[in-house]
Amino acid sequence: QVHGAAYDFLRNDKLDSRSWLAPIRTTTRQNEFGFTFGGPVWIPKVYHGKDRTFFFVTYAGSRKRGATDTQSIQIPTPANLAGDFSNLVDNRGNLRRIFDPSTTRPDPQSGFVRDPFPGNRIPRDRFDPVAARIAAFMPAPNSSSTLNYRGQIGEMILDPDTFVLKLDHAFSDQHRVGASANTTKIPRLLIRSPLPPPLPASASDQIIKGYTARLTYDYVIRPTVLNQLTLGYNLFDHNNLTVTQRVFPSQTGSWPGELGLKGVPGTAFPVFTFTGGYAGFASTTGTSDDEQVYVLKDTVSWFKGKHALK
Repeated sequence: QVHGAAYDFLRNDKLDSRSWLAPIRTTTRQNEFGFTFGGPVWIPKVYHGKDRTFFFVTYAGSRKRGATDTQSIQIPTPANLAGDFSNLVDNRGNLRRIFDPSTTRPDPQSGFVRDPFPGNRIPRDRFDPVAARIAAFMPAPNSSSTLNYRGQIGEMILDPDTFVLKLDHAFSDQHRVGASANTTKIPRLLIRSPLPPPLPASASDQIIKGYTARLTYDYVIRPTVLNQLTLGYNLFDHNNLTVTQRVFPSQTGSWPGELGLKGVPGTAFPVFTFTGGYAGFASTTGTSDDEQVYVLKDTVSWFKGKHALK
């Protein structure tokens, strides 16, 4: 007889409740599904494998969109991005002055001195062109606290697919062979910063692939002695790209080129870090690993009463 089963699991933000620690409900949509199917091999008018040849097929997949958590960070205000730092104060409420580097001059007492920008405002004609282009990507704050921007983070995409096929054939009670193949593919987009594209820091675009194949031969030497010979092959392929290489690419094919950065190789959005508690952005970490394994194994098992020796 042929037997099988199918299943499906659904989760989304319409059914989930808000975590008691989170101020908002995360937008998570997930669907897991699959099936199993197996029995004797039967080809009408050609072959009937009852009690001799069997097959088994299984598939498992999942589709996930959305986030799993929220995070708050500190970003520049629209006034800051326009060069206005007149409200920038330290923990004691004192104005933190912005000094004009073009006024740097020697000073006998302190080495060098600079003049502050009038009103603690940087004129627009003094903006670096690259900085101005990057500032255009910054979102507006959505909170009045020091951590003035809140957004969702986590696995935005997780789409694993696994397929398994297994065949078994019994030549006799003493001799059996089996073959199996397994394929796995896992696209995964992980965002660890609430900033919008292409700014998320510590973000990765992963594509994990795995392939395995096995061939086994079982020989029952005696009712208490079994020999199993196994041949196999494993291939593991792990690509961990930056999100600005494939998911959020530049319109020109190179983020450094689009931003106007000269002499910067690569296509990913450059990494920027800041002092004073401001969140950095972008990630250029990318890796690619391939691993192959060949398997040759022979196992002899001896069973004696309650004991087994391999």
